[in-house]
Amino acid sequence: MRAETFEDVNEKSLKVVTNRSNIQFVMPDDEAPSNSEIFEFSRNEFNRFKEYLEAEANCIWKNLNPRVADSFESDYDEYYDREYNNEGGLKYIDREASTILLSLWPPYGSTNRLYQFNKRRMESFLFDLNY
Repeated sequence: MRAETFEDVNEKSLKVVTNRSNIQFVMPDDEAPSNSEIFEFSRNEFNRFKEYLEAEANCIWKNLNPRVADSFESDYDEYYDREYNNEGGLKYIDREASTILLSLWPPYGSTNRLYQFNKRRMESFLFDLNY
């Protein structure tokens, strides 16, 4: 398991954890998430975040191919978390200003996990980040 923490402009931290078969966004230090979490990253920090995600995704998944979401399962906007038997979601908002927003709502009952990517959802997320 590898992890890296990214800090937004409001000094709020988002931890990215890479496991053998998935990548998770979690709250640092096992903090419990609220109903929704918004991270406002500077362009420089967001570029570092994006490069880290691409590198980690290429490490754990062979033949990673960023592409447009073509089904409900491949769209990162919402996902079903089997462990918590509930849905979570992610919105990426590039306001074409000096900051970029990530809005996350964790599955109900989550201890510190905000979002969990499988390969296909990561492909659609990386596609949107790069195009």
